[in-house]
Amino acid sequence: MIADLFKTKRSDSSEHAGRYLAGLTSGLERKNMERMDENMPAEKQDYEGLQHFLSNSPWQASTVFDWVAKKASERLGGRPESMIIIDESGITKKGTKSAGVARQYNGRLGKQDNCQVGVFSVLNCGEHSALIDADLYVPEVWVKDAARCKTAGVPKERMVLQTKIELALGQIQRAVERGVQFACVGFDAFYGRDQGLLDSIQTMGLTYCADVPSNAMVFARKPTCKQRPEKMTQAAERADEVAARMRTKRAKMRVIPLREGENGIVQAKVWASRVWTWPQGKQSPSECWMVVRECDDGTQKISLSNAPRATPVRRLALWQAGRFYVERTFEDGKSHAGMASYQAQGWKAWNHHMALVALALFFIMEERLLLGADHPLISARDVVELLDWYVRGPRTEEEVRNAFEKRQKKREKQALRTQNLKRKKIGLPKITELQRKTLPR
Repeated sequence: MIADLFKTKRSDSSEHAGRYLAGLTSGLERKNMERMDENMPAEKQDYEGLQHFLSNSPWQASTVFDWVAKKASERLGGRPESMIIIDESGITKKGTKSAGVARQYNGRLGKQDNCQVGVFSVLNCGEHSALIDADLYVPEVWVKDAARCKTAGVPKERMVLQTKIELALGQIQRAVERGVQFACVGFDAFYGRDQGLLDSIQTMGLTYCADVPSNAMVFARKPTCKQRPEKMTQAAERADEVAARMRTKRAKMRVIPLREGENGIVQAKVWASRVWTWPQGKQSPSECWMVVRECDDGTQKISLSNAPRATPVRRLALWQAGRFYVERTFEDGKSHAGMASYQAQGWKAWNHHMALVALALFFIMEERLLLGADHPLISARDVVELLDWYVRGPRTEEEVRNAFEKRQKKREKQALRTQNLKRKKIGLPKITELQRKTLPR
């Protein structure tokens, strides 16, 4: 039972979980707790209870992720197409109190921003994906401030600097421990540039397909030297130089369909060849695939994979293109499942919220699979609209009016408190009501 995920020996938060999930899968444009609470029937509204449920209740986010990962694997795992894709996503936040918030790179905006950044794992197979793990990144400025971490509820084991690379590796290890069945791990060049991560994945007996930066050093032929060259820039070649030579060999080019797009089949020109890498500290080089995809604008995407020599080029190309689906999962999460709409600052609240988003996205995926046989173009938005109608139904005029009045009173109370704090600072007397906005006479 899903309700059991939110029960402990001393508490039962399953009712609030149901309300929160109904809010995440509702048709609301903004899915913060205030709007979610208003969207409930009057007898079920409990804003303070939702706040406590998200920020303080003792249920474990990891237990929810365990369940989602297991069920997602049953649905999407165990196939050659099944892969785990790891990526990060930033969520803009105001102020300095939200756990892990800092001036840092926000990939969604493509620039530095005051935001929280999470590292996420998505299990994908074909057109369907499920969010199965999440970690909040704790920047160095937070790690150096124990009091700030404690106030935000950051646990002691996370009050040490852990890189995003380490968080990604931890998620791969947890996926294995949870029994998730996948054929490949994929990620972008930020993670693919780290030879230590690639070597750790290979040591675990897993297959990766990792984008690499253009200046990654590879050998087009197997090195004959007995030790790793001290100056790799002289002994090896840049990946983009090897890729450029590969693209001149038109006979080895394959045109491979990657997925169904809104305007028809998306296909790409792909080249694949065996190359060698030599990670620092290793006694001998490692043979792997280099996969080069020509993008529509003429640029190229370069990936390395430790897949066996007999792996079909089409399979390599599909793995390389798999990152499209993690971006779409983030888009669906933020547009249709409230991923970026949480109203809470603490560590526990962030983890609780992301676990609930993962559960909501899993439900949406299940409905798409169920209805997709008759409606192949069904989207996450379509499912959310159907769920919203089913859960909420049409509202009466009185319900709309009551929700409006409640919202106005809450806003006025908060505005009055804020104004009185400012008035106190500058020596003005306290006011008991807001000035009404009217036209001048």
